[in-house]
Amino acid sequence: INAQVTVTGHATAEIVEAVSATSGTNDLLSLQQNTPTENLNLGGFTLSGGSNSICSVVVNSGQLTGENGNSVNFTANANLSNNTGVLGNDGSQVFNFSGAADAEILSQNDNNYKGQYNVIFAYN
Repeated sequence: INAQVTVTGHATAEIVEAVSATSGTNDLLSLQQNTPTENLNLGGFTLSGGSNSICSVVVNSGQLTGENGNSVNFTANANLSNNTGVLGNDGSQVFNFSGAADAEILSQNDNNYKGQYNVIFAYN
């Protein structure tokens, strides 16, 4: 018994202009007692690519963990309507980020907290 199989494949591709991102984020933030825990300046990213290109921004954040094991919720955001930005006519745009920690951080006895947030740029 012999068998023969024919397979045909089709591939498509879209050429998208290159994009680059430069970080200007703040890695060290300080909070003082009795100060607001929202609108913390996290800095920004400069995205460069094709002029007037649309970019979606997704920000994932979680918790801050203190040196004594206490944790508080932390939320970072891109300050964008619908999480979408448009690169300028020169093909460049600065995306600024801010964050907020739960107010309970001010009443805990941990002095130093660590945490992270992730930023994903979906560019097309």
